[in-house]
Amino acid sequence: MARKQPPQPRKKGTGFVWFLFGLLVGIGAYSIIVAARGTRCDKASEVSEGARPPPGATMWPGELSKVKIRIAPAKEFMLPQYCPPNIQPWVLEGFDKAMVVDLLHRLLVPPELVQEILSVTECETNKGCVVKPTTAILLSLEPLTKKLLYRRLARMPGNDEKRTPLRLRSPEVERLLGSDGLSLYGRELFNKLVVHQDEFHILWDSEALCQLLPDEDKVRFLQIVSPVDTYLVKLVMRPDTDIEPIYRYWAGGPRTKSLRSLLEGAKPKPGEKPIYLDIVHLFSPFLRGLAYTYPDPDDPPRNCHWTTFNFYEDQPSDRFLDPREAQAEHLARFERIRAEEARYGDMVAVLDDEGYVVHTAIYLVDDLVFTKNGKAIFAPWMVATFDELRVVYMDMPGSYIAFYRRKPVGAR
Repeated sequence: MARKQPPQPRKKGTGFVWFLFGLLVGIGAYSIIVAARGTRCDKASEVSEGARPPPGATMWPGELSKVKIRIAPAKEFMLPQYCPPNIQPWVLEGFDKAMVVDLLHRLLVPPELVQEILSVTECETNKGCVVKPTTAILLSLEPLTKKLLYRRLARMPGNDEKRTPLRLRSPEVERLLGSDGLSLYGRELFNKLVVHQDEFHILWDSEALCQLLPDEDKVRFLQIVSPVDTYLVKLVMRPDTDIEPIYRYWAGGPRTKSLRSLLEGAKPKPGEKPIYLDIVHLFSPFLRGLAYTYPDPDDPPRNCHWTTFNFYEDQPSDRFLDPREAQAEHLARFERIRAEEARYGDMVAVLDDEGYVVHTAIYLVDDLVFTKNGKAIFAPWMVATFDELRVVYMDMPGSYIAFYRRKPVGAR
């Protein structure tokens, strides 16, 4: 063992030199950190994680009153037949069976379950594979396997429902599992299908649950999971409110010709109390007809992209139900804008790290968007905040929010 050397006497003045050196190093390190943060913010100038979104926060011309409310479908839709029973396939574009086997092995799926999955897998050369899982398969998947598999599927075209699973908080789960909730059999099924993640209980396979539940449980399930929180937002009109900038702001999107007269009529006279004008009256007729409503169970499965892209159309079209059509529309007709430039009618998009559009919504004002989170019948058209969009759509690494504006007609 090397012999320990006795401490050497410190030369006079070296303490100050080392202090100065340390100070310079600290300043340099701080500069690097600040620069790195600046680069990170510039790269994610869309909306940085956890920060209040910049658009409209201070620049929007008006005063708002926002109140959280809870909405639910009409009672006539709380029937067993409206609990969706059709299990969605897993679409694996570009895969062959060998690739399916490799994926399942990497996800630690047991060999006997791999064989069961392969028995319901159909592949076409140069196209890919489609897996039609049974309820038995879904009940057998381990929670970690399911989480990893569905995150992978959510990044691939044709698996839209995997991007918007049912996210339940503790109060809803307690009601489902309580004495006034599901039966003992229903509770056992729910516990086998649900996946715990942070403060949520994630149910990717609600269709499998609906397929297996008895009718009474289906009704209870719909009654508990269908109500959602949204916002009533009102424009506060005072005697000294300047109408012109408010008119210019809301006239940015499709609108009725009576917008200006509506604003003028809603402005109180001097000495009168403020008037609270619901911003729904400022929406385009298309949005106004959807706001705070649930889908008709007999309608096609309309989702966020159908809502967003039809906002700009004279007549709504179901062609945007095809995710490829929505992706093509996004690439051809929209251009990226800075977050602080966003105004009513612009598109808010959540993208993954490969640039695929995971979700779209319509920017309203302040930190509010108009959205439909998924195509399920218990997903209404509603007003939500950016923070709520993050909770629903940004749990995959690398996802981010960006803003887009539709190009003028004829521009490409």
